[in-house]
This record gives sequence, C-alpha cells and structure tokens, in this order.
Amino acid sequence: MENPGDDIMSHYIRRLQEEDGDLFRIEDAYTIMLQLLFAGHETTTNSSGNAFRFLLENRDQWDMLVSDPSLIPQAIDEVLRYATPVPHWRRTTTEDVTIQGVTIPEGETVMIALASANHDEDVFPEPGKLDICRKNAKHHLAFGKGRHRCLGEALARLEMKIILEELIRRLPYAQLVAGQPWIYGENISHRGVEHVKVTWDPSQNPLPEDRP
Repeated sequence: MENPGDDIMSHYIRRLQEEDGDLFRIEDAYTIMLQLLFAGHETTTNSSGNAFRFLLENRDQWDMLVSDPSLIPQAIDEVLRYATPVPHWRRTTTEDVTIQGVTIPEGETVMIALASANHDEDVFPEPGKLDICRKNAKHHLAFGKGRHRCLGEALARLEMKIILEELIRRLPYAQLVAGQPWIYGENISHRGVEHVKVTWDPSQNPLPEDRP
C-alpha cells in the first residue's frame, strides 16, 4: 500500500484508495490477494508433480517427450485430464436446472466432479490410459468452463511447459524410485503428490556442466 507498483494487487489498492473506495474494503483486497497466491501456487505445483509422476510411470510417454519436446503442450493437457489437480469444486444453483432427468432446485449447493468429467468414456476413449497424443485432450475441464474458467490458465500452462522442458533436457534418464509411497493431502478439492523421488546417473546428463 505504501509502495504500489504495476502488479495486480497494486491495481486493486489504487482503485480502493483513489476510485472505488465504497466498492470494497481493504479486507476484500486481502482476500483477493490470498486467493491469487493460493490458486496460482497450489494447483500448478500439484499439476507439475502429477505430470512428473505419471509421465515417468508411463515410460513410453516420457521417452516420447524426450524425443519430441514439441509434444509438451499436448502432454500438459493430457496430464491435466488424467490427474485433475482440482478434482471437485462447489457451486450454488441460481435457478432450477434439470440434468439428465434430475432436477436440482434453485439455491442448492452442488459438488462438481471435474475429475469424473475428465474420465467420461463418452468423451475420452480409454480414459484410464495416459496418452499424450490424445486428439481431444484439450476438452478437459481442469480449468473449469465459461465465466468461471481459471484466470491463471495461461500462466499455469507456461510454468508447466518450462518445468517439463528443463526436466527432459537435463534429466532425460530420470527414473522413479521403486516402491515409494504416494502421499496425497487430505483434501477433496486439491490433489497432488507431496513428493516424487527420482534417481539418475549424473554421468549420463546431456549437458556437460551437469556432469560430475
């Protein structure tokens, strides 16, 4: 507040102080900042960890990326579909709505199963298979849809792209540590592995500066 810059929170602060002082309070700005920090960190971290795990578990898919890094954007969509980082979320109906013969009254709280939708056999053939060449992987709902679509989608995609580019460039021979436990947080709205343990032979690192 004392030293505003050109970032998004400084924009909110300026609006609060100079333009829309009656529109929201400083406590509302705190909430916005918390949501941006949380949504912009937790989900992308989980998505990246999930990508590392499942690509290495499906070695043919990992090796395909190593051979052709141009597949990375496609792989990101498939991992988001396969291991949805926000498997469930809540919404409140604003009017009566009927879905496949079931009517949900106005004002009801509903749980949206995004992970289930991303494994819908009517949309994705063999949904339990990780396939980075899947033609319609981009039709997943990991970022939501419509007016509620994730504000940070472009940033999340860029961060995951850079992570995968660096990993396949510098550690193409990485292997998962066998028998490691996969630990997930006790949270139905955010899902990602806490640790992904790998091993590799430093003498095989492609970049000379990464070798012993």
